[in-house]
Parts: sequence; structure tokens; C-alpha cells
Amino acid sequence: DQLMKAVVAREKVQPLIALGTAKKYMGDLESAVVLFENALEYLDVAEASGYCVFDQSQRDDIERHLRTIKREMGLISPSEEVAELRENLSRLIQKNEDKMIIAPAKHQLAFALKKTDPPQYFEAIKLMKECSVVCTQVLGPEHDIAAMTRNSYDIVRQEYRQYLQDI
Repeated sequence: DQLMKAVVAREKVQPLIALGTAKKYMGDLESAVVLFENALEYLDVAEASGYCVFDQSQRDDIERHLRTIKREMGLISPSEEVAELRENLSRLIQKNEDKMIIAPAKHQLAFALKKTDPPQYFEAIKLMKECSVVCTQVLGPEHDIAAMTRNSYDIVRQEYRQYLQDI
């Protein structure tokens, strides 16, 4: 019985993600939220059975979609988003994940920190610098991702300078 529940739940996750993504891009945010939340519930059921183990990145993707949609709908404040992203980053660090898995989580947190009131640029710059260093070390300085990360770091520093001038 548990195995069947796990199999059924696992089979429902992918279509829900696909539908949720389609609804999100079509602008039907309310439906997308329902679909993504259902996908998370099925993921929980499948994992709780012990028969199915999902890649954590799938859960992270769903949660990122939900955060984005909820932010667009005004249902999540920047400080709530920062708290969620900090929790996710802490979980990744505790699991001793690879640097290249942690770097995007730091990148997301850095951008969320810029949206708080007042913006937390100092910490955002620190996180972006760490991302830039990791991407450059792992991928090489000429790699597109390393270049984009360095560019993001420069942009955040520029925004911080502008913010300081404005206050």
C-alpha cells in the first residue's frame, strides 16, 4: 500500500510541475501556486513513504517558482524571502553540498537582500564576491557563468555606491 502511494505520488509530481510552469508563464499565477503546492505535497508523500527519494534540486526549483510567484502577487515580503533563502542556504551548507550548488543559493540570497528595506547591500556584495570567486575557480575565468557572476558582483557594487550617494 505504501509503495503504491509512493509510486502514484511520484508520477503526479512531474505533470504538476509542467502545468504549474505553463500557468506561471501564461500569467495565471493563482493556478500556478495551487499546482506547485500540490507538487510539493505529492513530493512529501512519496518521500515520507521511504520508497522514493527525489533530487533536492527538484524541491528547490518548485520552492523557487512559488517564491517568485508569491512575490509577484505581493504575498511574500522581501524580508520573508530573505529568511527562506537563508534557511535554504544553511541547509545546503549543513549538508556539506558542493560549492557549485551553494553558489546559486548565495546568488539568490544576495539579490533578495537588495530588495529589503533598507537594502542590505553590504552582505549582498559579500555573497556575490564569494559566488564570483567560486565560479571563477571552478569554471575558469573565461566561462560564461563566471563572467556573468562577476558582472552581477560589479552591478551590486555599483548599486550600493549609488544608494550611498542617494542617502
